[in-house]
Amino acid sequence: MKNIKELPWNQQFALAWAKMQPPARPNLNEQGFYETIIKKVIKNNPRAKILILGSTPELRDIIIKNKITPVCCDISSEVFRSLRIIMKRHGQERFILSDWTELNLKQRFDLILGHQVINMLPLKKQSKLIETVHNHLKPGGIFVQSVVLRASQDKNISLLTGFKRYRRLGKRFKKFAFSIIHPDLLLSISKKTGTYSPKDCLNIVERLYKFHKINKEERDAYFKVMPPSDLRVYIPTKKIFEKLTKKYFRIKLIYCPKSIYYDSRHWPIYVLNK
Repeated sequence: MKNIKELPWNQQFALAWAKMQPPARPNLNEQGFYETIIKKVIKNNPRAKILILGSTPELRDIIIKNKITPVCCDISSEVFRSLRIIMKRHGQERFILSDWTELNLKQRFDLILGHQVINMLPLKKQSKLIETVHNHLKPGGIFVQSVVLRASQDKNISLLTGFKRYRRLGKRFKKFAFSIIHPDLLLSISKKTGTYSPKDCLNIVERLYKFHKINKEERDAYFKVMPPSDLRVYIPTKKIFEKLTKKYFRIKLIYCPKSIYYDSRHWPIYVLNK
């Protein structure tokens, strides 16, 4: 088998994404929740129009499964095509090349979905995104998105919290190392500034290893999954996020997907009604 670095870019990207674990990707409980919402929308309108912000494979699979053509909006057509490699279902899809905040379509949607899309944008752009989504929904339309919320006041979360949980859970959970370690790590890093990058995380984990706070197996388990990216991720507080959304939406429901690996209160899914 070829070394991953010898593969074409699109295959490298798909394989790297396939290695990612929840909460970076929707877990099974989240997927079930998304599907429940999608089915309700389709029941009310068998020809419902559904837009995905980004190219999340799990969301595309669910929509295709329910015999609707997903419409994906992404700033990269290569990412959209590459992630098809790891999709479980294949069917007709529609792609829109656009920055989410600059989307300007005549079409209006019954449902818009996004997995942590708000976290890809700084605060000013987060506000613009919420407004843009509102403008592209039909009256009574629904916006469902998962979001990472800051843990500023949570004194129980530190750089080592996830590693300690990893040790408690034991070897049979070894393959879920990222899901166990990463969530508390990023929450700890972003407590004050509200932002982090994958490289920030890797540098801190390397430092923890260097100063003997974690062992080599723990260090390597994290490095195996986390890509060395400069991508900047933004973590709003619950108060700030809800203040943004309430300008344009009514909060119908907040769902925290169950997980034994991390505290899902910081990874809720918001169901927002126009």
